[in-house]
Amino acid sequence: MKAKATQALELKLCGFLAEHNISFTTLDHLTTLLKSSVPDSEKIANMQMKSTKGTAIIKNVIAEAEKEHLQKKLQISRFSVLIDESTDIGGIQTMCIIVRFFDAEEGRVVSKFWELCQIFEQDSEVESATVEYLFGLVMKSFEDYEIPLENIIGFASDGASTMMGKDNSVASRFLEKCPGIYIFKCICHSLHLCASNACKKLPRSCEDLARNVYGEFKNSAKRQHLFKKFQTFLDIDVHKILRPAQTRWLSLKAVVSRIIEQWPALELYFRDQMLTIRLKSVEQIVQALNNPIIKLFYLFLDFMLPKFTKLNELFQSSSVVITSLHDKMCKSYQRTSLMSLAH
Repeated sequence: MKAKATQALELKLCGFLAEHNISFTTLDHLTTLLKSSVPDSEKIANMQMKSTKGTAIIKNVIAEAEKEHLQKKLQISRFSVLIDESTDIGGIQTMCIIVRFFDAEEGRVVSKFWELCQIFEQDSEVESATVEYLFGLVMKSFEDYEIPLENIIGFASDGASTMMGKDNSVASRFLEKCPGIYIFKCICHSLHLCASNACKKLPRSCEDLARNVYGEFKNSAKRQHLFKKFQTFLDIDVHKILRPAQTRWLSLKAVVSRIIEQWPALELYFRDQMLTIRLKSVEQIVQALNNPIIKLFYLFLDFMLPKFTKLNELFQSSSVVITSLHDKMCKSYQRTSLMSLAH
């Protein structure tokens, strides 16, 4: 009984770490801390768990039990499949598979993690992630657990041609394998593509200004401190210049708004810097800040980008919003079209 009580405690601790995304290395110190803090507990006194054991419990006990529980539900439930590819910091390409279904136990529609497939195994002879290969990985993940493929009623992914191409894609293979399946592109990805393609028509100097201004301050506490003096002098809120994302224009909304907010202070600061240090990079920033056309583009972006970001936030909601999708998109399209006609 004592051993079972200790095992139950270890399971709960490991579950807590997994649920709250706490590093497993915490266990190297947590066990010792608990024993010294609660010396009269037999359960804790009998506990022998470091990060290696904790990792094994999560991967081989908790994960397997959860997978088996989910397997039983999918064997008797209709569900949709959502997939996305990603490359981690180590350059390993993976594909995440999520399932969405109505959970009778919880009485609501839920999204559950199903599998994280490593696309290129170390000993694999596969050289490229073809459509056939990716689709095979998805199918195998369900076949290995004896999930009936006829239970798959929906498929969703981003709008990449590999996933959603008309003739040769993962979606087209789902249509062949599961007749009647509903295919749905990620609306957020589509909104991002619309905004990004539209922003390609803007002068490159708009994006360069955001990146150059951030680059001026990012590694210099001295420059940041000096800039605060100009903000205070002009009675402008003391806010930091934000870092532009590498690829997503939708994420630049906050960057654009911040630069507009700080525009007078930035003008004054960089004029002073140009007189003091006379660097080419500073001169380019001053020219951009003094260019009324660039400022007009920034004001335009500050007006237009929220119309996309608000839709993006709505469709990333954890609640079910598919019933309002068509209406929201139609109204947004009409408003955008009317603004274009007005000008």
